[in-house]
Amino acid sequence: MNCSLRSSRRLSTVSNDSARLAISISELRSRLDKELLRKCSPSDCHRLLREEWWLSTFLLCYSNDVDVCLAVVTQCLKWRISFQVEYIGLLSIKHLLDRKMIYIHGFDVERNPVLWIRMREHTNGDRDTEKALIFWIERHYMESRGAPFSILIDMIGTTLVNLDYDLFKFMLHSLKYYYPNCAQDLLIFESPSMLSASWKIIRTWLDIGHPQLTLVNRDSITRFIHPRFLPDHMGGEDPWEFSMEEIARCIPSRALNEEIIYENGIDKDEKMGAFPNKRSVKFESEDEDTTRRTPLIVGIPTVRKLSKGPSSRRSMLPSSLRPLADRRVHAPSTDWAVDRFLSVCPRDELSLSRLDESSNDLVDIVAVRNTSDRYLMFKIKTTSPEKFRVRPSGGRVAPGATEVVRVYLQNEYRSTGSREKFLLMALQHDSTNIEEFGELWNNSPHEWRAEHKLRCKIVEDDSSSNGSTPKERSGWMGGSPDMESIRHDLSSLSSNQKILGIIVVFLLLLQFMCILNERSNNASLRLAIETLATANKVAHDGI
Repeated sequence: MNCSLRSSRRLSTVSNDSARLAISISELRSRLDKELLRKCSPSDCHRLLREEWWLSTFLLCYSNDVDVCLAVVTQCLKWRISFQVEYIGLLSIKHLLDRKMIYIHGFDVERNPVLWIRMREHTNGDRDTEKALIFWIERHYMESRGAPFSILIDMIGTTLVNLDYDLFKFMLHSLKYYYPNCAQDLLIFESPSMLSASWKIIRTWLDIGHPQLTLVNRDSITRFIHPRFLPDHMGGEDPWEFSMEEIARCIPSRALNEEIIYENGIDKDEKMGAFPNKRSVKFESEDEDTTRRTPLIVGIPTVRKLSKGPSSRRSMLPSSLRPLADRRVHAPSTDWAVDRFLSVCPRDELSLSRLDESSNDLVDIVAVRNTSDRYLMFKIKTTSPEKFRVRPSGGRVAPGATEVVRVYLQNEYRSTGSREKFLLMALQHDSTNIEEFGELWNNSPHEWRAEHKLRCKIVEDDSSSNGSTPKERSGWMGGSPDMESIRHDLSSLSSNQKILGIIVVFLLLLQFMCILNERSNNASLRLAIETLATANKVAHDGI
């Protein structure tokens, strides 16, 4: 009877949430500028007035704020008209396609399509690259109805002549405002060391609405893309090469009931759900809180997005993490750290371990529960952001709800991971704009704020022990040496050695000058003595 009551309540809340979304869509449609709609293409008008998925992506991105969505959608439509998005022809970008500069092919480890960009084929200032970029994003986004994808930029052979800041600004702006919640990861493959400063500049442009930028090489790229879909120069097994004849195959199809079967038994017999025509929540097992395709939210209406930004799209829990997520969400009260309006599990320590055989990254899960009757916003910070991937790193949690956050430690940093710490900041506030979290935090009273610190612990499988029992390690005992740390230490030692060398040379010069000065003084003294002796002798002879 209790199960039936919970099920009826859940269905009721889902129905209410769908009704609110439908009301927001209706209001947004009624407030659209009629004159602007007359300038739009017929397909855009049909999507706006007859279909719900497009407006839903904006509403869910901005937490059903119709005023904000109206401004964003209006600017999006104006841009689509001025850029002539639907009229980009193959002939205008054929020279880029012939050079295999940009295309869609294969899938990442989360079964999202991959957009490939060979940056060395781009010339700084070539605006046709923007057209080619929108050509592929537009066809993927509209054909798959906003399904997520990843972007991989191949930097092999790239120089400063090819790196275009304006192109990256255009891409990031388009992904945030014109194709919201679509791009999942922005992977940079084998970037030359001379461009390191450029990526630091580009990182400053990123915020919650942008994909996460990650620098990868031949060793680390397999954490994001399976070798089956990687070319030979990236250490993969894919002999496929892009050609003009392959364009039709690169554009996603609406018929997405095909099965994707990877080699080596990875993801066998799993249906690829990267491009559902209309994403919806399906409860295929009793563990409904860990099998859904939206962010893991327990105890509130099931929605496609609660946390603002692309993190909700990437919050599909892998099957290897579902048992851990279930244990976190349903952990006993002794495992929860309780504040005034916030509960966090684990209490004080993240146990990072390798749970997925297809990835070398270490992972743990944090459950964030809102125990108050008001919405709360949260943000997670770490001492070393370059070492971790946190999904989502911020968001909103409804009253009585629980959100699950995945924390990944990249494999090459496992030796120093135990030194790092996390800070979870929670704020009771009715704002829906996560980007304003810092300002809201500073301007809110103390009783609205809560903080919780977590330290890291590395847990690995000890293959040398019987039964493979987990063994905690830290520091240099955490597995393979941290090459970046070694390089940094060697660089510091080299710098210190140079400084010591300069000091030694200076001391030698100073000693040499002192010796010369002493010799000069001795010579002067000797001359004075000889002169005095001569004078005395002359005086004595005169007497």
